[in-house]
Amino acid sequence: MKLCIGIAKGWAEQDVRLKNWVEVLQSQALTERVFEFDIPDYKLLNGNEVRFCQQLSENIEKSSKELKTTPKIFVLPYQNLLMDEAECLDKIAYFIKKVCKEKGRKEPLVLVVSSAFYQYKNVDFVDYAQYLLTEDEENKWKQDKELKEKSVLSVGIPFRLNMEMCQRAAEQPEQAAELAKFQAYPKKVLFVLGGVQDNYQIRFDVADALRLADRALDFAMSGYRVIFMNQPTTPTDVTDFIYDFCRRNDMSFYNRKSLMNGDDSLRYDGKFLHEFMAQQQRSGDMYPAILRVLENGVYVGTMGDFSYISDALALKLRTVVYAGNNLGDRRYYFKRLADICVQKQYAFDFYNDKVFDFNVKLKAFPSSNKSILKLLIDKKFKKFKIFAK
Repeated sequence: MKLCIGIAKGWAEQDVRLKNWVEVLQSQALTERVFEFDIPDYKLLNGNEVRFCQQLSENIEKSSKELKTTPKIFVLPYQNLLMDEAECLDKIAYFIKKVCKEKGRKEPLVLVVSSAFYQYKNVDFVDYAQYLLTEDEENKWKQDKELKEKSVLSVGIPFRLNMEMCQRAAEQPEQAAELAKFQAYPKKVLFVLGGVQDNYQIRFDVADALRLADRALDFAMSGYRVIFMNQPTTPTDVTDFIYDFCRRNDMSFYNRKSLMNGDDSLRYDGKFLHEFMAQQQRSGDMYPAILRVLENGVYVGTMGDFSYISDALALKLRTVVYAGNNLGDRRYYFKRLADICVQKQYAFDFYNDKVFDFNVKLKAFPSSNKSILKLLIDKKFKKFKIFAK
C-alpha cells in the first residue's frame, strides 16, 4: 500500500536541501502523494504557541483538502538555521499529533531528517546527519541502544539526480550534439567551481580557482579531457578567470550563471556575456548531460557545495573533494562532511594522486534516499503498522 506523506516547508525561503527532500519523496515508488505545508513563523512559535498551533492546523487542513487525504507520515527537514531548531521541531511534532487527535484522526508518525544531535520526545524517527554531530555526539549515539532503535545515522544529503535523469538529458538534441565533442576522449574530468553563499559564510575566490586550474593541468597531462562548469553562485571574476584559462588551454567551459535575470549576486555581468549567450542558445544547461558521460571519468567539487558533490556520489562517480576554500564559523560542518567522505574513502582528497589509478577503488557512498524512507518504512516502522487500513 502506498502512502501519503506531508513534508514541512521550513523557515528558509529557498533551501536546496528542502527542495531535494521533496523530490526524493516524490520519486519514491512507496509514496502515493507528497504534499508540502507551511510551518508558521518562528517568532509566532516563541510568542504565541496557541496561535502557532492554530495556524499550523489551518495549513495542514488546506493541503489535505486539496489532496482529499491526510498523510500518515509527516516529515520535518532540519535546515540548521536556528540555535534551538531541534527543540522547535520537537514542539511542532507535538502540535501535529495534537491537531490530528483533535480532528479525530489516527496519530501520524513524525520524522525529522538531516538533524543535528538532539533527544527528541515527540518525534517517532530521526535521521541524524553525521556531519552535524561532533565525534562525542556520534559516540553517544552509537552507545545508546534505545536511541538507535528510533533513529539512523546517515550522511544526511538527499540526492537530487539519478543516472536515468542524466541519460534523458543527454538524449536531448542540443545536449547530444554538444556531448558528441567528447566522444573521442576515453577519459574526462569535470571541475564544478564553488560559490559564495550565506552572506560569505561559504566563500570561493580566484585563489581557489587558481588551485583548481593547476590541478586541471595535471589531469590534462594524464590524458583527460578537462571540462569546467560554474554554478549560479560562482563569483563573476572567478567565472571570467576560469573561462579565459580554458580558452588558452584547450579545455571546455559551461556557464550556469543567470545572464539576464536574478539579483546582483547571481547574475553574470562579466566580459564574456556574448559568448555565454551564444552557448546558452546552442546547448542550454549541460550539467546533468555531462554527468552521464563521466561514468569512466572523474568529478571534482568543493566542500562548500555538497549538494553538487552528492550528485556525483549518488551516481557512483569517481569523486574528488577540494577543501581549500574558506568557511565561516557557522558552516564548520561542511569541513567535517568533507573529512568524513575522504576518511571513509567515499571520495579522494583533492591532492591525492591515487585518483589517476583506476585500480584504486572508492567505497560505495550510503544513499540517504534509500537509508531514510525505504529503510524506515520497510524495517523500522513495521511495528507501527502504518499500512493498516
